Amino acid sequence: NITAGEGFYKLASHLPANTQVIWGVNLGTYNITAAFLEARAIRKAFKDIGNGITLRAVEIGNEPDLYGNNGHRSSNWTIEEYVEQCVVFPCFDD
Repeated sequence: NITAGEGFYKLASHLPANTQVIWGVNLGTYNITAAFLEARAIRKAFKDIGNGITLRAVEIGNEPDLYGNNGHRSSNWTIEEYVEQCVVFPCFDD
């Protein structure tokens, strides 16, 4: 188990100037709290990076089409179930 926080995401400051980033947050285990805290740490880290490096999006639930085959969901799990789970994910409003 690896725990990454805001300091880890601030490493993006070493990217070339004006880089646009899309960061993926795992939702495979359906731990909404962990995914929310990770997304929040990512957003907070990018607010202070500067140099034109911007966070374009946070992708919630990277590769959900694989969840049923890798043990995170039942083998008959569907993308429709993913959509239902994803729509309950908390949104940010700055």
